[in-house]
Amino acid sequence: MKSFLYAFLLLFAIIALPTATFADDDDDDEEEEIVDSTELQASILEMPNAFSPNDDGINEHYQPKKYQNITEFRAMIFNRWGQCLYTWSDITGFWDGTYRGRPVKDGVYFVRVRAKGGDGKEYDIKKDVTLMRKYNQTTESGSNEQ
Repeated sequence: MKSFLYAFLLLFAIIALPTATFADDDDDDEEEEIVDSTELQASILEMPNAFSPNDDGINEHYQPKKYQNITEFRAMIFNRWGQCLYTWSDITGFWDGTYRGRPVKDGVYFVRVRAKGGDGKEYDIKKDVTLMRKYNQTTESGSNEQ
């Protein structure tokens, strides 16, 4: 009976003790655990639905509107026939509204973005993008003096 009790206590110790942690205050030279801050910070990725590459200095490129803690990124722009016009994999990259160096027409295009955040969140964004070359913010808002 005594050996059964010892075996039970030994089994209990093997199961329970690995989950317990003990602090050693006597040894100040121990290395502290380094936590990767990208795992703690929430990821954010927002893509706009329009841009106006018309050389007015406002909203010239199609790029992420807001992003934070993105570790993997790939974006693709398609025309209405499904032809891929542009691809980029750098979060700071952008599309300038051209295909093979020539400006594309005003209209609706499609973007597909696949990304991953440092917090493990996966993004699969599919949306329309309106390219408006003729749009001018100063004339549209009525603040342009003539």
